[in-house]
Amino acid sequence: MEENVEEKVRSITEQANQTRKMLLEEYLGHSISMEEAINMEIPDEALVHLGDL
Repeated sequence: MEENVEEKVRSITEQANQTRKMLLEEYLGHSISMEEAINMEIPDEALVHLGDL
């Protein structure tokens, strides 16, 4: 059961990272690596832009 919880957490984390990457790429207008997306701070303007998607 513990393994199942760990897999769910891993899956949710991956989904969040993919969403973060997509948002930043849409905002920046170009592709970035997953590492860049994870380490980059999301500007307030990008969060406002999220409402427009």
